[in-house]
This record gives sequence, structure tokens and C-alpha cells, in this order.
Amino acid sequence: KAILEENACLTCHQLKGEGGPLGPKFDGLGGRASKEEIRQSIVDPNAKVAAGFEANKGMMPPTFGQTLSQAQLDALVDFLASLK
Repeated sequence: KAILEENACLTCHQLKGEGGPLGPKFDGLGGRASKEEIRQSIVDPNAKVAAGFEANKGMMPPTFGQTLSQAQLDALVDFLASLK
């Protein structure tokens, strides 16, 4: 969760009622997407846009895959995938 907070992810995404409505909620994400889909959404956010969020395509910065270390990216993917 610290990685989400450090990178302002909760400005657009919600987790446990906190955050913004511009992106898909993180709650239950692990039940909706595989680890690979979650990773791709972080590294290349415009490759596939979640249903209902098409109007917000292009809003997520495409740089997270470059600014996060491999360890941070792995930890973030594991955390988000654990949210069922």
C-alpha cells in the first residue's frame, strides 16, 4: 500500500473507500485480473482499458513501469493481485 501512496495511485483509484473515481477500484482487483494483466496495466496503461473507463483512456501516466524498480513493481503487482 505504501507504493500506492508514494506514487499517488489513490488520486485516481479507490482502495477501501479511499481515493478517486477516475480509474478502476483496486478492491477485488485480484479476482478480476491476472497478475500479468495487472502488470501490463501498470507498465502500458493504454494497452487495454477497463470497461467503463474508456473516456479516461490516456489519463494514467505511462511512466510507472520505468519509475518503479523491478522490486517495487513486483510488490505492487503481488499486492493488487491479493485483493480478492
